[in-house]
Amino acid sequence: MKNRDIQPCIRCGCGLKVPGGITMTGDQAIAVYIECLTVGFRPRARSGKQRDAICVNCAVSMAFGPPPSDGGTFNMHIYQMLHEIVRDHKSIVDAAHSHLVSPDQALRLMPGSQRDKTLEAPALKAAALR
Repeated sequence: MKNRDIQPCIRCGCGLKVPGGITMTGDQAIAVYIECLTVGFRPRARSGKQRDAICVNCAVSMAFGPPPSDGGTFNMHIYQMLHEIVRDHKSIVDAAHSHLVSPDQALRLMPGSQRDKTLEAPALKAAALR
């Protein structure tokens, strides 16, 4: 896994393995994409997308907590989206609970994903046996 695949949670700062591809194993997290785009202009201009990650513990904490006190439309939109995704997907709450109970739990493969072949290298196995 490349260094760029490790991103900090935007709330607590913990390092999350969040690879770009769906078939790769990583930490359970919620990705938030931010993009700016013009309206009412020709030609339409777009910024590049920025992806941030939120760990499941922070996502559940934010979704079940009160709305942001500082108001702000942007913060309220993020809060409402987290509230919606956590409310509609029980697996996120279950993941946060399992992280709370056993934080050092090994990563599970997502259905259809492939094992990381670099972890099966003989040199790594020999070093682990020592």
